[in-house]
Amino acid sequence: MNGRFPKQLFLFILLVLGTVGCGGRINNDDPTPTVDPAQAMQAAIQATMAAESGNRGEQMATWLAELDEAEARWAANPVENYQIEVLYVESSRQVVQVHTITVADGAVVAEDVRCSDQAPGCVINKIPAERLTIPGLFQTARNALENDEINEFGGGFKFHETYGFPQNISLRTSGANQLPWYWQVESFTVNE
Repeated sequence: MNGRFPKQLFLFILLVLGTVGCGGRINNDDPTPTVDPAQAMQAAIQATMAAESGNRGEQMATWLAELDEAEARWAANPVENYQIEVLYVESSRQVVQVHTITVADGAVVAEDVRCSDQAPGCVINKIPAERLTIPGLFQTARNALENDEINEFGGGFKFHETYGFPQNISLRTSGANQLPWYWQVESFTVNE
């Protein structure tokens, strides 16, 4: 032994005696948390969700008022004869299709559906033609609002300046991809 081991042993014994002599406690001036960090994080998440829910409620009320005003504008000057072209996109199912609907005296008289030029090999999803008329688009918008399906990041709704009908209805999606799902009026022509 070269003398080093007894010095290390002596220092160790002093350290143990010093710790025991001081009550076995190391003085720490840092305050101890009174709340479990996991509970604090959960409370913060819940507070954020409540705030977002409140904001969502305000946004929903605004959208409902806009929808009511737009529908009243349409009802004040309804058009009974028109042709409408609606782009329907449901990306998760590779649906990117264009519907052309002709309405005469308020009833559908012709319908055509095709894949969008941007997606020539799309899947065609059968949609009742009445759902693509102006009253049908209003009903789609109202149903989306009632079921809290409106995508605030996609702009929610956009309404035609003159006639008031929904030009764009952007719906919420879920899952990892969160791909677009929306209705968009590409053209609207009043027929005589």
